[in-house]
Amino acid sequence: MADRPKKSGKTVPTSMNSQAVELGQRIGVAVERIGSLVAAGRIAGVTDEAVARWRDGLSRAPFDGIVRLCEASGLSITWMATGIGPRDSQVETSHTLPRTEQEQKGLPMLQVLDTATISERSIVMVPRLDVQASAGAGRLATDEREVGMLGFQEAYLRYLGINPRFAQVIQVSGLSMYPTLNHEDLVLVDTSIDEVRDEALYAVVYGGLVLVKRIRLARDGSVTLSSDNKAEGYPDEVIKPSDLGDLHIAGRVCGRVSRM
Repeated sequence: MADRPKKSGKTVPTSMNSQAVELGQRIGVAVERIGSLVAAGRIAGVTDEAVARWRDGLSRAPFDGIVRLCEASGLSITWMATGIGPRDSQVETSHTLPRTEQEQKGLPMLQVLDTATISERSIVMVPRLDVQASAGAGRLATDEREVGMLGFQEAYLRYLGINPRFAQVIQVSGLSMYPTLNHEDLVLVDTSIDEVRDEALYAVVYGGLVLVKRIRLARDGSVTLSSDNKAEGYPDEVIKPSDLGDLHIAGRVCGRVSRM
């Protein structure tokens, strides 16, 4: 009897393996848009190692995990599952939106745009960071994890003067900016603005603290961090030109979400 051919020991790729690899490549697109495996893992409710295995085609991604990644990255669930059809969904994230023509030309962002040219159904999922910006004594800027998402109409964000691609939400702590801002208000920050353009509100990092203050520039090169609540004795702080290296403009505060 003739000997049967011996198996080589190599695994022949199957259609399932091929599909897993292709799905993994699409998951990789979502991870790239979200920014990191760690952030993608938090969104999907698993570890970053688990997301890496999905991306590499080594394990099957559960449907609810795929849905969460699609919602956070603005990808179409149909495209993610099948590779067919438009890649982007109607729901966009703040990381994936293009700049307007005005923003590309460097024109002022605080302007009323023609919202008729923007889809009213386009929802931007803005990340909320685990940062409490002090409107009081100051809080350490030690953790900037994403702890959730808040949905806003793209047209509304642009109406407020916010570039949706760079929108973030942080919470205010303290009363130094009262009555403009209350304790535990959520504020919308446009992080594409990293320099002072007017006497508006800004989120700044100074001396290891995250602060929300008005910023005033002086002719001598100094910068004043000003509080609105003068009635309760919250003083302004003047930063000398020699200390400006410790001051970082995180973004301009363009809107708030308050409790009733």
